[in-house]
Amino acid sequence: MRKQILAGPGARAKGLLLIILSILLVWRMLAQTQTAEIPVDDFVAYWTAIQLQLQEVNPYSPDRVLALERSAGMEGDEPLVMMNPPWTIAFLLPFGVLNYPAGRVVWLILGLGLTVFSARGIWIVYDGPGSSQWVALALAFCFVPLLISLALGQITPLILAGIAGFLYFQRSHPVLSGSFLVLLSLKPHLFYLLWVALFLWILQQRRWRIFIGAVAGWTAALAVAMIWNPAVVAQYIEVTRNQPPVLHWRTPTYGTLLRASFGMEYSWLQFVPMIAGLAWLLYYRQSRRSKWDWKSEMPLLILVSLTTTSYVWFYDQMVILPAILQVAVAKFAHAETHERRPALAVFAVMNLILVVFVILKLPPLYYQWSFTAWLVWYLLYDRKRHSLPQSALVGENGT
Repeated sequence: MRKQILAGPGARAKGLLLIILSILLVWRMLAQTQTAEIPVDDFVAYWTAIQLQLQEVNPYSPDRVLALERSAGMEGDEPLVMMNPPWTIAFLLPFGVLNYPAGRVVWLILGLGLTVFSARGIWIVYDGPGSSQWVALALAFCFVPLLISLALGQITPLILAGIAGFLYFQRSHPVLSGSFLVLLSLKPHLFYLLWVALFLWILQQRRWRIFIGAVAGWTAALAVAMIWNPAVVAQYIEVTRNQPPVLHWRTPTYGTLLRASFGMEYSWLQFVPMIAGLAWLLYYRQSRRSKWDWKSEMPLLILVSLTTTSYVWFYDQMVILPAILQVAVAKFAHAETHERRPALAVFAVMNLILVVFVILKLPPLYYQWSFTAWLVWYLLYDRKRHSLPQSALVGENGT
């Protein structure tokens, strides 16, 4: 089925159009660098962290961060400190030689490229028709959380590339596949169920090559981050201890909803949904243990993790793109046209609602419903997928 990578003339034309549009967008942003019109957004936290790291000072110091961010044009008195773990710095090092405007443009180019790479890779993983790869790109760039993540300069495209790489190489190159997991650990809380399932799977299936790849990737990234500042791990622990983001921000989680209902001082309520998520995982995994396949199970794991985790932002939903593309492949490869319409219609309506929420600038907690909504949307498809005869799943299972 991997021969479907070769797209037809129509798909190549659409790909060329996407490249041209991307070049025009980049050209526009490069022009803006000359007039200092590049917005100061979430990328400034990453840029500031790497600048301080290369100066061999604490990249998590609020005072130093604020001073540098003001030099980049940020207004206000509250620093935007990068709360990602220290090994994140290894992937930001190239931006240390760029000023903020140029760095933001390159960051956008990287985000666009990683999105295209991830969408195409995931489409191939689920045996999507090569001539329809434009569907993967269209769905990706119509997915509001993904667009918001790119617009804010978030690091999530790197994480999405980690998911795509892990799935793509999982069977053919397990060590390489495991090394991609370091990208998922840039925001490890989004995948807490995945880590548990992966640990149990490695132990029971003795998939040590995946483990070796993961350890090697994480160790290498951490070692690179510590070259200029060996104390960076201790500095990260200190900042998370003094200002834990899980408890400091009202994020769109069930935990925050519980605390808002019964009292924000009851911090333990933030983690109650995670207990429910772990209970679900143990039950679900037991029922699927003999036929566990990461290609089939990973989208659901990510969806349940995001829905029950203690800390998440709306734009982090970008990482559920594998679930969306898994549904899309099933609809485009195995369903009649009239059977595709309901799933696509719901996808469109949910994205329109999210657009309205963004325009109205509603508080983060208002987005909590969308996590559950995407999970329900996927489960409706998943139930139908398991009920299809085996012959209808030949393309999806790659047999």
